[in-house]
Amino acid sequence: MSMGGHIAVRAATELRFELAAVFYPGWLLNSGFPLVGPVPPLETSERIAASGAFLLGFRGELDHIIPAEEWQQAEQRLTEAGVPHELVTYPGARHGFACADRPVDYDPQAGADAWKKVYAALASHL
Repeated sequence: MSMGGHIAVRAATELRFELAAVFYPGWLLNSGFPLVGPVPPLETSERIAASGAFLLGFRGELDHIIPAEEWQQAEQRLTEAGVPHELVTYPGARHGFACADRPVDYDPQAGADAWKKVYAALASHL
């Protein structure tokens, strides 16, 4: 879901969404991946704020794609742009923690909690 999460955040900068729920979205603040494009999605986070979308994001503490520093910078950037959001980090969880098909990374407790938060966000934002 990392690339899917990235695409969802990118789409929220261009399209009107009520809610973007993203699991371990990579490459939000840097263009170190070829599909990111010349401008990382959070460089234009004011567009997300303008659309009124709520951004709900999840990462594992041990995620190798999204370091803690980048997640903190994403939090700061979203706050500065006025994007309503919640960014959640699951202690001890890895990248892919919500995917049962990834037995090394799967964390059933973290995954269940994340999905619970997604369902609650859907109920309140849609």
